[in-house]
This record gives sequence, structure tokens and C-alpha cells, in this order.
Amino acid sequence: MRMHDLPDSPRLQVQVQQFEMQKHNRWSPGYFDGRYRQNERELRKLQSVPLGNFIPEELPDGSLGITYGQVGARKLSPHGSVRYLQVINIRDTGIDFAIKPDRIAEGSHNDPARSRVESEDILFTNNAFRGTETLIGRCIVLARDYGKLNISQHIDRVRVTGINPFYVCCFLKSRFGWLQVQRVMHGVDAMTISFGRIRAMEIPPLPSSLQSEVERQYRDMSKMHDRDYLIHQGDVPLVTIEGEPHARQFDQGFKQAKNYSRNFKPRQQGCPMQEGTVPFVITAAGNRAEMWRAVVRGLNIEYEPIRQSGAPAFLEWRELLAEAGQARRAKVISPQQQVLVADLAHQFFADLFASIDHVRALRNKEDQKIILFNDIIDHARKDGEASIGMACRRTGLRAPAIRRVLRTIGWYRQKIESQELSGAAVARGYRTFLLQPGGRGTHRFFTGESQSRAYRIKGVVRYRNVARYFTPTEITQQMVRLAQPRARELVIDMTCGTGGFLAESVAQVAEEDGDATAQQFLAHHLVGIDDDPFCVSCARELLTFLYPHCAGHLQVFLHNALYQRAPSQSEIDEDPRAERHLRPGQYDLVIGNPPGNAVYSGTNREEVARQWEERFGHLEGGLMDHNCFLRRALELARPDGGRVCLLVPEGLLSRDNRALPDLRSEVASQCEIRLIVSLPRVFKDNNARMAILFLVRRPRPNSKCKVSLVELPEKWRDSDDREQTTDLFGELEAAVSDYLGGPGA
Repeated sequence: MRMHDLPDSPRLQVQVQQFEMQKHNRWSPGYFDGRYRQNERELRKLQSVPLGNFIPEELPDGSLGITYGQVGARKLSPHGSVRYLQVINIRDTGIDFAIKPDRIAEGSHNDPARSRVESEDILFTNNAFRGTETLIGRCIVLARDYGKLNISQHIDRVRVTGINPFYVCCFLKSRFGWLQVQRVMHGVDAMTISFGRIRAMEIPPLPSSLQSEVERQYRDMSKMHDRDYLIHQGDVPLVTIEGEPHARQFDQGFKQAKNYSRNFKPRQQGCPMQEGTVPFVITAAGNRAEMWRAVVRGLNIEYEPIRQSGAPAFLEWRELLAEAGQARRAKVISPQQQVLVADLAHQFFADLFASIDHVRALRNKEDQKIILFNDIIDHARKDGEASIGMACRRTGLRAPAIRRVLRTIGWYRQKIESQELSGAAVARGYRTFLLQPGGRGTHRFFTGESQSRAYRIKGVVRYRNVARYFTPTEITQQMVRLAQPRARELVIDMTCGTGGFLAESVAQVAEEDGDATAQQFLAHHLVGIDDDPFCVSCARELLTFLYPHCAGHLQVFLHNALYQRAPSQSEIDEDPRAERHLRPGQYDLVIGNPPGNAVYSGTNREEVARQWEERFGHLEGGLMDHNCFLRRALELARPDGGRVCLLVPEGLLSRDNRALPDLRSEVASQCEIRLIVSLPRVFKDNNARMAILFLVRRPRPNSKCKVSLVELPEKWRDSDDREQTTDLFGELEAAVSDYLGGPGA
């Protein structure tokens, strides 16, 4: 086994031989990390003692030494007199009330006296907050009295005696403390840290003079909390300014500003500010300052530095105002301004959707609205007003609603006919439109909100709740880059969703071989399958925005990918054209993000269970999504070198129940495992930790092949022992680059 830490990098990279992984039956990178035991030895040398020695069960005033907020229903009160902290409010340097300014009624169910917060209390996040960068184990101490303040159940309030709370907080932020937090939570699906685990953490008791100096510096730091600004012109966000006190924090500040600005959304309810990309970012840290401009890279937004003669440069105020004016007048934006083209496209999509959103015939039928929306755009490209009217009438729209649709199409007619509304930037605008959360102009399709989806049982229409999750574009891009689809290869995404992996595969081929070859690849070599009609419609529309001329040749089908031939009484109208694309052993690459539920969540469960028992002889552990789809991916891949690149739940790497050890052994017996990247939480409104799994199927896998294991934590400490936020997408790109440049690639 070979392991190395990269200087000033959050990445843990471990290289092991495949037989070592089989011996331990663990695939998680952190399992092979020697830092934890080394940290334990160093703490013993420092004569550390359990933190629990300083946390009494009960203090003289009757308060508990450690507790958390009220468990159960959360009832907020906008006019309540008690401020209510959630995990997202706990930042590295203190409390950010503005990011989620919630309140609760004094004395209510959510305001128990036991968890009221006072000055010099330690706050420790015991659970990762869903869909945010905030992580488990974040720690602050209150440097002043904030008045009436209470906490959620995912924050522990800790009071210590016989030790300085500011020192305890800083120690838990240090390398010594954070490694203990990491080790405690390693390999656990539901990432929580119990009171007992906190009490068991080791801490060296420093002299009181040193502890007091830590307190002095912490209080000085807390005065620097909140030094960030957003400049806007009217309701148009224009430039994000991120300030840091020291030049060494420049990169960290830029990463935070970039992540905030890519998909800006107002945080305060009722704020009239427009959503969208903030076109400029300025980062100032110590004596260093630079400015960046937003540009489109494929389906993603990046920021490139503004330079003049090779030196950092800044736009003048009049230039910024001109940019704001262009954003306000979106309908006259030239296609050369790629970021604004995406925003124009998003405006078109929002306008068109608004024309059908409140139609009585489509009330509470969100999926059907989007399917009609896609049909309208297709007819606008090909057939004109008569076909649009027919599609609308089939869905139940009446004449006034149809006139609204046609009027909206008329506003953009010239741009549609000139194909100005096509290409990667417009495809990105379409995806952005689909992802907008409820209350911001559209819907909740990819935020984990349950959707009622129709299916048939013996001719009777019923509904089941499903939840959809969007794979971040940056992760999709790096998985495609890792898997390297080639123009003449057969590639399939067997659960294609809205087509992100399909679109990025086309973009990869276009970059390597040009648009003409990419169109041939799209029409003849790329296959998308999904059992959700909504997703199939959206995937086809996304690919059509990339290359409108290929619309009639797309191989994207409604079908359950877990079998080739649909049952006669299928729950959905499965497309028989998909069957020849679902024969085993034909694909050079199987890529995607299949469902990862602990219980099978797709269509035709009885048929899937019957076939699974017939093909594999057992259903040990129950019918689970990731068990089914990983096995099916191996079936579809060529047995003599077919590649499999999937985003899977991290629990698959290390869990010891639900037949997962047997699944890992079976995969290792059929494949050479090439790369595993363990990721922090990547889905909005979902606690699931995920991992990228890259395999090559072989008739006789080499048990001595080198396996690269990479772990990307949400937080890390640099060589100067400063806590940093991981630039997840940048580090993932670097990890993929390291693999592609290595001898085993």
C-alpha cells in the first residue's frame, strides 16, 4: 500500500493493490488512512485527557453540560422574540444570522430553556446540514451575548469547567481535533456525532496563560466577522466582493466568492433581486486584489481573471453599469456574450412556462406542464403555430391559454428561427430553468421534493411519490472526462435523468473531434434510457438544444433499463425500440448516476424481483437500487474492457449489511477497480454522501492491479494548520488529472 498527502491540499490519495481491498472488503479511501493512528500517538505524547473531564453532567445553576435543541416539528414565528440557529448559520468565524434569519416564539416547543445559548458557550454541529457547505463538526464559541437565542437539534451546546472554552473551540478546529472528528464519523451513512463521542475526544490541558492568549486572539478574530459585499444596479446583481484580512487567504476567498456567485439567489424572503450568475467577482485579501469575469465552459460557468498586459486589471464603473443594462434588456443580447445568452434563454423558458403554469387543466400536474413545454418548443422549431395549438388542445388548454402561449413564442420567434436559441450556453439555460426551486418562478423538480408520478396496475392509474436529484454539472463533467468517451464507442446512461451525462459526452467528443463528428456520435453511438417520462422528455430537449438538426435521430427511450424486454402489463408505456439497446455486453462505456435508495424505487418491482432471482439466484439483503443498477451496469458493459463510471452512495464502499460485502466481492471478481473518489454531500436537500466508482470489466481481473482511492473532505487544514473549505470541483478535477496522467490510466 502506498499513501501520500499532497502539500496544501485536502485530498487523501491512497494507492493499494486490489487484493488488499478484497482482503479488508473495504473500498473507502479513509479506511486506509494512517493519519488517524498517528494523531492518536501524538495526543498521547501531549498527555491529553478526555474532553468529558471538563463537561459536567450538570452545572451548579442546573444547566446541562452538553445538550442540543428541541427534536421534532419546527415551527417558526417571523415575529418571535427568540432567534433560532440552524447548522447553516454556523460559519467558520462566527454566526451568520442573515443567511437564514429564522425566529421562534419565546417559550414555544422549539425554545426549551435547557438549550438557550449564552456568552462563552461552545456550539458544535453534530449533523451535516442538507445541501449546504456546512459540515459536521463545525465549532464556534460565542464571544458576546446575542440576546435570546436557541438552537436546532443538529447543534450541540457545550459548557465546560476547568478549561477555557475558547481554547476548546480552537483545539477542535485544529488538526488534532479535526482528525478525531473525521475518524469518529468515518464510514457512517448517517453522519452524526453523539455526546459520548464528543466527551471521548482527547485534548491536552495547556497552561492557563496560553489558553487566555488563545481567547484574546479568538475575540480579535470575531470582530473581523462579515467582510463581504454584493454590488447591484437596481435589481440586477453585478459584482461580488469578498474580503479577507490576510493575503494568504486570497485563494480561499476567491473560491467562496465563486461558489456564491455562480448561481446567485437572494437569501432574504421577498427580496426583489434577480436570480442568476453574478457577472463579476472581486477578491481582496491583505495587499492583493483581483477581478474575474464569468464565462461559459461547456454547460458550466467559470470565472476568468481580467488582465491588461498580463497584469490584474479592473473594469470602471461605467463598464459595470453597461453590463447591468445588458442584463436588464435580455432580449437584445448578442450571442457572443455567452453568460448573458444563457440568462436570455432562461428568461425565455420562464416566460413560456408562465403562459401555461396556471392553466386549470394542468393544475397540480407539474410533470405534464414541462412535457407540454418541451413539445411547444419542438413545434416552434419545426411546424409553427398550428401544431403548437394542437399540442396545447390535446393537453386540455383552451383558446385564451393557447393565445398566451403563441404570444410568448412570438416574442422570441426571430431568435428561434435563426437558431440563436441553441448551443451549449442555451442548454445550460435550460438546465438552470429546470432546477429553479418552488417560489422562484418555476418548480421543485430536482431539490428532493417528492413528486407524484403516474403508473398503471392492471389498467388502473395510480400514483407513487418519487424524488429527483440533480447531479452537479461539475461532477458530470469530471466523470465524463475520467471515462473518456470516444467518437466510435457505444455509450449508454441507463438512468439518464435530464441528460446531463449524455450532453457532456457529446461536448467531450465535440472538443476532441469537432461538431460534425459529435453529431454522428449523438445520432448513432449514444443511448439514454429512463423509466420516467418527464426525464426522457427533458433529456431529448437538452440534446436538441445542443444540435437541433439531430432531433429526429436521438436514441433516448422510455424504458426500465434493468431488463431488456418489458412485461406485457408494464406500469409505463415502454418503448420497444429500446430493447435492442439493452442487450448485455455491448457497451464500451456505461456512465451515470443511478438511483441509490436502500429499497428499489423504480417501476415494475415484481418483474425486476422475478428476473433478479432468476438471473442471480437470490435476493439477499432485499432489492436495493444500487445493488440492482451496479450489477446491471456490469452486464451492459463489454466483458473484454468495457468501462463503468457511476456515482454511487458511499455506503456501498464500507457497509457490512444488506449483502453489500458480497456485492463488493462479486464486482471485484469481474472487474479491475481503477479509481474511487469519495465525495462530500453533493445533492441539494439530501444528506447522502456519494462516491465516483470507475471500473474496467475483465474476464480475469488482475488482483495486483493498482487502485487509486481518493477522499475529498468538506473541510481540511493546510500546512499552517488553518482550516480551509475544500474547493470540491477544483480538487475533483485535479484528482482526475492525476489519474489520467498516471501509469495505470
